[in-house]
Amino acid sequence: MAGTTSARYSAGYAYLVGWGLVMAGGYEGSTESKTVESTLDGNSFTNRPSLPGSLAHGCMVAVDEIDLYATGGKSSVNMVYRIAKGEASWTILPHMPTARCVVQVVGSDWPYAKY
Repeated sequence: MAGTTSARYSAGYAYLVGWGLVMAGGYEGSTESKTVESTLDGNSFTNRPSLPGSLAHGCMVAVDEIDLYATGGKSSVNMVYRIAKGEASWTILPHMPTARCVVQVVGSDWPYAKY
């Protein structure tokens, strides 16, 4: 995506009200990343708190207008991370019982996820 602060692919993506499109992890070159950035317009980007571990081929989901979750991936296949707007760092949550890579999650509590 033109204008990002770092070229990346295979990142987790989610839309969070007030932050816009949030991109987490992925690959920067051949290295798995834990950086997180967001954009409201596709031209200007804001660095967000980095993930506790790298995340490539993982998933991100906004379950409401405050909370983001990141999970799965190639190296962190059973990890689950959570951050809320205003927090300075991600929280490591209990591991998923079954590891997942290239996974999708739908936040059913978010009003638009019901349609």
